[in-house]
Amino acid sequence: MPPSANLTLQTSPLVRGDLTFRAHSCITTMDVPVTLTGGSVTDYPFDSYATTLEFGARQEGVPVPVRMTLTNNDALFTAAVDGSTVDGAVVFDVGLERSGSTFACDLFRWWRCGCSPCPYASEAGSSSPGAGA
Repeated sequence: MPPSANLTLQTSPLVRGDLTFRAHSCITTMDVPVTLTGGSVTDYPFDSYATTLEFGARQEGVPVPVRMTLTNNDALFTAAVDGSTVDGAVVFDVGLERSGSTFACDLFRWWRCGCSPCPYASEAGSSSPGAGA
């Protein structure tokens, strides 16, 4: 059901910014890019990332309840999510790390062919965890 008045979805600084939905217009799902911290691709396959997602909503300046679902559609990563509510906003602390199957496949590849499990190892100087910037 479309909102009866303009609706603003407020987001955290790690998200792209506030989203505004006009009154009487359908709200559809959308991809929202977020900033990931704490990892480096040069640590592959040991790389892991984190982010905090915060969403609050206001309709005509009045806070309204928020219900949000987070799904992981990337088979190469597993997600650990902690959800809470702070001052009427929904907060997700998200941790992402490589899935076990990705790690096992790269370990086997490294063992089988003797190549580095990290495709960026030559750039980083090492393929061990914590290597790189």
